[in-house]
Amino acid sequence: MKNWISFMQTSIGDEEQIEQLGKWIAALLNDASVSLLLHLVSPGPSGKTVLTQLLVRMVGESKVSRGIPSVNDPAASVVLKGKRLIVLEELEATLKCEPDAEEPEAVRSGAVSDLIHLLSGGNILVREKFEKEEVLKPNLAIVATSNHAPLDGTAHVWSRMLQINMRVPPSRNPALFQLLVGEIDEIKAWALAL
Repeated sequence: MKNWISFMQTSIGDEEQIEQLGKWIAALLNDASVSLLLHLVSPGPSGKTVLTQLLVRMVGESKVSRGIPSVNDPAASVVLKGKRLIVLEELEATLKCEPDAEEPEAVRSGAVSDLIHLLSGGNILVREKFEKEEVLKPNLAIVATSNHAPLDGTAHVWSRMLQINMRVPPSRNPALFQLLVGEIDEIKAWALAL
């Protein structure tokens, strides 16, 4: 587990944040309700993608959804059936929270509302093609990456966020993901022991 420890110390460095991340991973692995969005933030290459890929590997690609569907559209939200993890790469673009975003405020509010609904564990209607609507109570964890911290605290999503500030390492190891995959069982055991 030396590669994981080195990665955590280099990319995060804060023991409290490392422990919080471990507890979040434990909840993800235990299928426990995870009402906190894990937000990985850094201004450049810091291992956000590596950590996200590792989380995907832990739950399995078939249990991952990428992006937030409209929870008010049963045909769109059907993609959440059987999913455990939602991955949002570049949170700014997903929620339109860049200062120069060209999208109207209504679009931003809709995405934020959908995210809050999913974090709160609310029921959603889903409908497969040519099938009846059914009620789904998803049990989802959400991980997002971005280059910037949220602009403000008015969207009510930021209070539901575990933000991990990652640091850009002095050098990058292109084989890091494969090294961490080799330690995945130990990483899971570490998280579950917290």
